[in-house]
Amino acid sequence: MGDGVNIAARLEGVAPPGAICLSEDAYRQVKARLDLQVRDLGQKQLKNIVEPMRVYSLEVGQPAEAKPARPAIDLDRSPHAAPEMPSIAVLPFQNMSGDPSEDFFCDGLVEDIITTLSKLASMRVIARNSTFVYKGKHVDVREAARQLGARYVLEGSVRRAGNRVRVTAQLIDATDGSHVWAERYDRSVDDIFAIQDEITLVIATEMQVKLTEGEQARLRYTTTSNVEAWTEYARGRARMREKVAKESLGPAKAHFEKALALDPNSGSLNALIGFTHFLDARFGWWDSREEALRKARARIDRALELDPDNVDARIGVSLIYLASEDFDDAVR
Repeated sequence: MGDGVNIAARLEGVAPPGAICLSEDAYRQVKARLDLQVRDLGQKQLKNIVEPMRVYSLEVGQPAEAKPARPAIDLDRSPHAAPEMPSIAVLPFQNMSGDPSEDFFCDGLVEDIITTLSKLASMRVIARNSTFVYKGKHVDVREAARQLGARYVLEGSVRRAGNRVRVTAQLIDATDGSHVWAERYDRSVDDIFAIQDEITLVIATEMQVKLTEGEQARLRYTTTSNVEAWTEYARGRARMREKVAKESLGPAKAHFEKALALDPNSGSLNALIGFTHFLDARFGWWDSREEALRKARARIDRALELDPDNVDARIGVSLIYLASEDFDDAVR
């Protein structure tokens, strides 16, 4: 506990892949005792740490005389830590509809884009939980990219009115803040899946990611092809993200069940309902533990039958094994 742990966590966040960063205080304590080579990265403003802190990068496994010092990486000027593959952060889109209740639609669109891009082996996609800390905040794109360790940033907005939707999206190269690509889509709500497909394909193209035939197929949106079902799904995901509690998961489960009634052959919807039953077994909200696990397994088995490679289904079946203390199968 204490500042040391917090500082260590923030230093880990600014360390390039494979590197170890030290605070000035830690380096001062060990520099006379250990034969270390470090690079001085200069003063850095760490998240939730009031004062700027001098940061050193440790040259792992190399004694001081083994090789000459290399110039420091200026993290302020190089927001991505030279990853081996193209990296992107998809920031929350702004809800321009004038109705806060439409946030679920924006968030669902962004979450689907993140999930689809994550299917590409040659692209590093920052997780939703990391990018959504910027929701509702004025964001300096280059600073956000530096904090998240991404070279590219996708941002945009959504305006929904009746059966029409306007989606704007822009891809930014955070190294210099330049716009790589921008587009505005004025479509029917029924075209929301086509919009997602176009955005993800353009991003992959602009980031010069070479796609295999299988990856091109996986770039297609697959949760459901029914817009009404997707709307209920997005509402359910929004409630699910609030907190792990009966008052949130109950409405989420109801939305997923409405969506499934509209699209019974969706693997993801079956799996998500199975996940809510698992949580019921874990916390004892509605059914007995045995009955809840039985329902969870039935839904997840159906999801795997429909889509053996469905991510939500694989997570679900691992949790069923976990609940049964079949740990080896859960890991597998």
